[in-house]
Amino acid sequence: MLELEPDKYKKGDVIITYTDVWKRFDDLSVYEGLNLEVRKGETVSIMGGSGTGKTVALKMLVGLLTPDKGAITVFGKSVIGISEKDWVPVRQRVSLLFQSNALFDSLDVRENLAYPLRIKDPNIAESEIDRLVEEKLGLVGLPGIQHKKPSDLSGGMQKRVGLARAIVTEPDVILWDEPTTGLDPINTRRIGSLIMRMNEVLGCTSIVVTHDIGTAFEVSDRIAFLFNKKLILTDTTENIKKTDVPEVRNFLDGRFQGLYGE
Repeated sequence: MLELEPDKYKKGDVIITYTDVWKRFDDLSVYEGLNLEVRKGETVSIMGGSGTGKTVALKMLVGLLTPDKGAITVFGKSVIGISEKDWVPVRQRVSLLFQSNALFDSLDVRENLAYPLRIKDPNIAESEIDRLVEEKLGLVGLPGIQHKKPSDLSGGMQKRVGLARAIVTEPDVILWDEPTTGLDPINTRRIGSLIMRMNEVLGCTSIVVTHDIGTAFEVSDRIAFLFNKKLILTDTTENIKKTDVPEVRNFLDGRFQGLYGE
């Protein structure tokens, strides 16, 4: 099984790299030379118009999609061409929060959170599951809902249960796929606060795919902009706000019709 380097990295060290990554689906080219470095402890948001491949970047990082060319490394190890078995330690340290939440409708909240714990350790004690479930539901502001079904919860609550499940194994990296899609302004702000809280409380690194400019500015240390199959600008949030790169400026100012396919 693939052995990732131990967590010897200090805050600010590069822990994830995409190098000259290419990806296409049939006749549609998504990436033609994607390059990005992600550092321990930071939040990077990937932005761009619909259809620019934002979520594809996350899925390649956990083995749900494979690049056609290029290199991706996680904690010092290449994840290109590895076996399904070798993806297990990667997915234990890099957790993807799906846009749809991907909760099991037939299971209650406790069992939804218990599932990844049992995958990680088949011999885990039920008392330890109870402890971790209670702890992580408390972190996302939903204590005491262990025995509710997903259908009993609002969309915002389901999103937070999905987050609790993503962090229950205490990963090093959280991947957020459009975390505010379909949420009202109150829940959008709540999710933004949770992204920042996860970094503060758990010390984790976050990659956020979003089209929500307000959330990206609120939570990000750096923002990376996708355009024309590449990241055309990656910079601090403050520098992005002041950029004069036309494609990024147009996106931020809402003048992107015809440029981003919106």
